[in-house]
Amino acid sequence: MTLSELIDIECQLLIDNEADPSELRRRDRKIGQEFEIQRPNRHELFINWLKRVHTNGHNSPGKLFESGYRWLGRFLLIFGLITGSGAAASVLSYDGSKPVNVVNFLAIMIGMQLVTIIFFVLNSLPSSVKRFIPGSGEFYNYVRELSYLFSRLIGKIIDHLPARQLNEIWTELQRLKVRQKLYGSIEKWLVVSLTQRFGLAFNIGALATCLYLISFSDLAFAWNTTLNISNQTFHKTVCFIALPWSSMIPDGSPSLDLVESSRYFRLDDEYINTPAETAMPKAIVVGAWWLFLILCLICYGLLPRIFIFIFAKLKLRIALNKIPLNSADFESLYDRLTRPLLETRALDQEQTFPINNYTPDFKSDFKPEGKRCTVIKWGDLDIEYGDLLQHIKDRFGWDIKNTLVAGSLNYEESNVSTCEFLKGQKEKDPLLVLVESWEAPDAAIIYFFKQLRNAISIDRHIIVGLVNINSVRDWKPPSKLDWRTWKEKMTTLADPFLRVESMVEAA
Repeated sequence: MTLSELIDIECQLLIDNEADPSELRRRDRKIGQEFEIQRPNRHELFINWLKRVHTNGHNSPGKLFESGYRWLGRFLLIFGLITGSGAAASVLSYDGSKPVNVVNFLAIMIGMQLVTIIFFVLNSLPSSVKRFIPGSGEFYNYVRELSYLFSRLIGKIIDHLPARQLNEIWTELQRLKVRQKLYGSIEKWLVVSLTQRFGLAFNIGALATCLYLISFSDLAFAWNTTLNISNQTFHKTVCFIALPWSSMIPDGSPSLDLVESSRYFRLDDEYINTPAETAMPKAIVVGAWWLFLILCLICYGLLPRIFIFIFAKLKLRIALNKIPLNSADFESLYDRLTRPLLETRALDQEQTFPINNYTPDFKSDFKPEGKRCTVIKWGDLDIEYGDLLQHIKDRFGWDIKNTLVAGSLNYEESNVSTCEFLKGQKEKDPLLVLVESWEAPDAAIIYFFKQLRNAISIDRHIIVGLVNINSVRDWKPPSKLDWRTWKEKMTTLADPFLRVESMVEAA
């Protein structure tokens, strides 16, 4: 699956969240029937579904994002070349009066590389470790925002989209930010590969400028520092820096004689240790630093950038190929694509969804991952166990593993005990929270869902089951108003593994 396809699928799911569930089920089940013989995997099924329902073409959010990403990459590439070339020209600036300071070159051209590489390593650490490091990851957030901005600008400049359509797509891209919990690894390697374009271009520009200045001008090098460092100590330092190539390129490791002869003091305006008599001119002696500096730039600048860029591209490809696509919206979509349509009896479409009438020979071909669920009854909901079990089997194909309560007047015996019971469980079976659809979600149930998520794993599914039972104990679909009220309220939780479902399915 490509990044563009993933973004377009997510955007379409967000759009579908606002649509009539009965219409979605008819549309998606018809699409699913087209691929029953082929038996595609989840990725293939969702991509085929996207091709049937997506109509934006080249102006889709995914294409727009990819366009913005490419242009931002090109901008960083050009900016990196200019910046690297300018930095190299600055540190190698020589007008014949003062020699080029080797220490200054190492600090700017090599020290910067090491700092950014350390930054990359820190941001590659697991989240459990990274949260203890102040500021780590913030730069990636800035780059992500910049990419969204470029997406909007490129769409406006190149695609000449109408303002209304552009705003709609921009809104969809903004809504996708809540999916960061699902696609954190993809986002991380996407941003790393993007930023490494700048680092790679910076080093290429710097290396090209260094080679040009060394080849077409006579540079004189020296080293000086206010710190009280002896020649021997500085020689050991540069030899340590040259370790990666010293065995293969001996001339790339400065000798003690070169270090001693190139020490420079600006106050005296002279090389204090240059031999009075030498077979070579002084400029040639002190100019011997160039090979060491070029190798430093290649070893500590260019090669690490190439490695990190290739590594990030591979990790991004792996992350895209291993997307589980198991969030709440994807589970609902898979349900709509694979479960046969049920025969229904139409009611007032402005008030309620159709009521299900199951045919005697109906057998669902939907194979849910979990065979059991934990039921949590909210508030004063009272349902006989046998009746509840039958409806859960008909609706989801699940058995009941445990039955818990929450939202009762006794807070400690309901909410707290339920969360404590579920806390630390390694099970992945879904949690089905049954609520009365006509009872509007208030702050108490929102707080409970937050407590519940803190008690269980981040990817354990929570299904809010809307129950509407009349006075004669008949199960009915919720009204459209109730349905939308619960959907909109649950969306504020930004939980990608929580979804709202009617316990009486609409076809």
